[in-house]
Amino acid sequence: MNSVSSLQDSPAGGDARQVPPQHRQGSTHPPGLTQTPTYDLDTDFEPPPGPPPNWTPPGGKPLRSLEPPAPISPQAGEPSQTPNLKPRDAVPQGQSPRKPSVSWKFPKPHPCGVTPLAECAAGGINLDVDWFHHPAVPSLYICSRCYAEHVYDPRFHESFEKVHIKAAESPCCSFPSRRLKEQLWPAALSSGDLAPVLEYMKMRAALPPCPAATSVEGRSWYVSTDIQGSTMCPACFEDAGIDPVIREKFTLQTIPNGCTCDLACTFIDRLLKETKKIEEWKNFVEGVSARISMPACPKGGKRKAQGLPWYQTNEGRPSMQICVACYLDYFVGTPDAQVFHQVGGGDYDTHCDIGNSYLEIAANTSVWKDDQKIFWKAAQVVRSQPCTTEGIQGK
Repeated sequence: MNSVSSLQDSPAGGDARQVPPQHRQGSTHPPGLTQTPTYDLDTDFEPPPGPPPNWTPPGGKPLRSLEPPAPISPQAGEPSQTPNLKPRDAVPQGQSPRKPSVSWKFPKPHPCGVTPLAECAAGGINLDVDWFHHPAVPSLYICSRCYAEHVYDPRFHESFEKVHIKAAESPCCSFPSRRLKEQLWPAALSSGDLAPVLEYMKMRAALPPCPAATSVEGRSWYVSTDIQGSTMCPACFEDAGIDPVIREKFTLQTIPNGCTCDLACTFIDRLLKETKKIEEWKNFVEGVSARISMPACPKGGKRKAQGLPWYQTNEGRPSMQICVACYLDYFVGTPDAQVFHQVGGGDYDTHCDIGNSYLEIAANTSVWKDDQKIFWKAAQVVRSQPCTTEGIQGK
């Protein structure tokens, strides 16, 4: 698997920064994708033992020891002594730039009778808008963007109904599911048979929503005896479109104690998508075991710098420091992994810049849309006009 590239293995020449005054005030954010599960399982499930020795993402170099180097007293604003790593081009050499996936010019009226949304409403939308559903599965909705772009087809469009839904009752679009969008729907267009799609939609509508990082009790989870302490909710597991040979490695079990969904973690979801052969299973097991052993991003809070890797941007990018969880979730496997270098820490408090809720939203959006320019544009604005407890400086 080549899309999960290496963690940087450069020698640490700098340290994680101490927490400046504007970062010492805690803040509250909704659960994010980087939240590490809280494991409180029965006797059959124990907390993960930690990353395997010298663990590396497939094709990469091992993460340096979690024991920090001899700390160097950090000075505010002092540049790192680590040699800069030149970022790779956004488009790897020898490959063509990505083509836009949207053929219809949005937004303008569409033959389906609505003006489609500018983007998929996978996370819901705070507007009174038109949605589409199939009468056989009335509780599963498709947003107007996905309906116009993918579903509107001469053979099928009359099978779906338009429904106007108030903002307070807004559902989430079900079409982005990999199993539906990338497997079942193309097969339906090829065969002209909608039955497999409807069968999946009925099954999916009966599943409870993913709890993400919120611990819930008494639910059924997909688990593997090879991955100690990992739990995946049925909704995400079914949406993932997992290869049958990999699916056989999991069983559905009811666990009375509180669990969270590991597939809500971007790194694990991407790793599962890349795992298609039984020969790749070992790499998947090691990757998941390593990721779930990482502590959650401290968000707006602070954390001791020692004991874990931290990452800082090279020159030429907005000055930024992030935790290892955010580095794995948002940058490993992308060209911008090379934009960061690893630094050491010491016995002092530090922070993760993606703990800023606006940057967390931008990071998730950039992963969702496969466009890292979204994140860097947001980072440029946030870093140039930092918001503190006293407001935005200079404004």
